[in-house]
Amino acid sequence: MTADQTDAAVLFNSANYGDARPGGGRIVFVNGDIDPFHVGGVVENTTALIANEVFALVVAGGSHCQDMGPASKRDTPSMALVKAGKAALVAKWVTDATQGV
Repeated sequence: MTADQTDAAVLFNSANYGDARPGGGRIVFVNGDIDPFHVGGVVENTTALIANEVFALVVAGGSHCQDMGPASKRDTPSMALVKAGKAALVAKWVTDATQGV
């Protein structure tokens, strides 16, 4: 595969599936650090992202979609922390929306 083919594939994926520079706000990205998809995702909290209420949560030892279920006593400490953080962010956004914030 050539560099041009790689660049074209990256541009296609970014345009069609998003990339590490989201254009919206009130978004929480959850990635597992052993998931190959995390490489192209939002995995660091920057000042610019936080200003738009965009947050990256990374599960140590986690993989694709593992965080989608409810909290469980079988969750690792990292997964439990991520699920609690995700729930707190969404709860805040719902409260803000109902209070007109």
